[in-house]
Amino acid sequence: MTLKEFIRKLESYLQMIEDMSGIPWQVIIAQAVLETRWLEDPVVDIYTGQSSYNLFNIKGKGPAGSVKAYDIEYVRGTPRKVIAEFRAYNNYIQSFEDYVRLLTENKRYIPKNSLGLYKNLF
Repeated sequence: MTLKEFIRKLESYLQMIEDMSGIPWQVIIAQAVLETRWLEDPVVDIYTGQSSYNLFNIKGKGPAGSVKAYDIEYVRGTPRKVIAEFRAYNNYIQSFEDYVRLLTENKRYIPKNSLGLYKNLF
């Protein structure tokens, strides 16, 4: 499936996600493209080949459990190839919803002083 076909298939849903989250759908797609090498290399289980429908390489357990895949983790600056668990979804829509939820609800991604963040720029 080409990127255009993928966007066309999910465009109305992505617009709804943008309306709910305030994150432009083009930004969300851009992140999925980066994480999956143009949607050609999504995370699949190394043992079963099961698709994770995980467009953002989020680790942990998702609505459909998890898949095991190779990853590079850095330990004291040294890269190591490891087998990690990545969230699995039943479809791409769940992946988008989870990603937006992660960005909008996880304290790790919310600026500490979000109200005054851009105050001094203007």
